[in-house]
Amino acid sequence: MSQRSQYATFFFQLADLGCTLQHSQLRDGARNLLQLVPPDTFTVTRLQWLFGHYKDDEALQNPSHCNEQNTTVDSLFFTASPSQVLYNLEVNI
Repeated sequence: MSQRSQYATFFFQLADLGCTLQHSQLRDGARNLLQLVPPDTFTVTRLQWLFGHYKDDEALQNPSHCNEQNTTVDSLFFTASPSQVLYNLEVNI
């Protein structure tokens, strides 16, 4: 599951639906599942690139599958999905 970011996106949508419907079991179940599996590699790469970019870390200059133009603080931590923001914060820790 960690090899494909689509799975994480599905669980973000499920958790957000739980929030919208005020269904705490659905919200918490989706978020708990996200915590159980390793973080998806795309999110990890984006976070490494972002923070490596700010630290000028030479080892992270050219990741192969990270779209640098779309990797910003806003795109990672101020998205429309509260579940995705929470996930990115948890992965970042």
